[in-house]
Amino acid sequence: MGVRPEPPPRPTQPAPPRRAPAQRRATPPPRRPGAEAAQLLAALEPEDRLPYAIAFYAGLRRSEIYRLDWEDVLDGDHIATRLIVRRSKSEAGTSRRPPIVDNLRTVLVTAWERRGRPLSGKVVDRSVMSGKIAARVDAAWDAAGLNRITLHECRHTYASLLMAAGYTIKELMEFMGHADLQMVNRYVKLLPQP
Repeated sequence: MGVRPEPPPRPTQPAPPRRAPAQRRATPPPRRPGAEAAQLLAALEPEDRLPYAIAFYAGLRRSEIYRLDWEDVLDGDHIATRLIVRRSKSEAGTSRRPPIVDNLRTVLVTAWERRGRPLSGKVVDRSVMSGKIAARVDAAWDAAGLNRITLHECRHTYASLLMAAGYTIKELMEFMGHADLQMVNRYVKLLPQP
């Protein structure tokens, strides 16, 4: 027969009082990268969803979204695996080829089919340069109880998604169209580390 172990010593201080069940806070579910982006996009009308999806999932700047043509996202008669940024504000950003991820592909395919599968012309047929789209989007998010985010902040989200997916700083620099690491480091300082 074995010897029974001694019970642990009793604490000298009383245990803290337990909270009443009504005061307990639910543990939030673990955050998935991109969950907020998907929620924000789902609250938008399809035509307003497109430019925000391009900013969230390809990191394009407002002017790059405005210039994006169907030839830049198509490979023959289907959506390509990468899009082409033909003109950017910097030489480093011009001719870059960020990947078209599944989330963006879904939005692009929907827009392309809704317009009759054009092979040329603007991808975003509404101006992203005026404040009209931002006003519509803000109203939709407000109605859904969501916080506002700008197109440029969507670009920051793109950097965050790349970091969470394990892309390197060099890849981040390339896909976002930055000429040097200094600019990428500004983003990285603000991002949650994977």
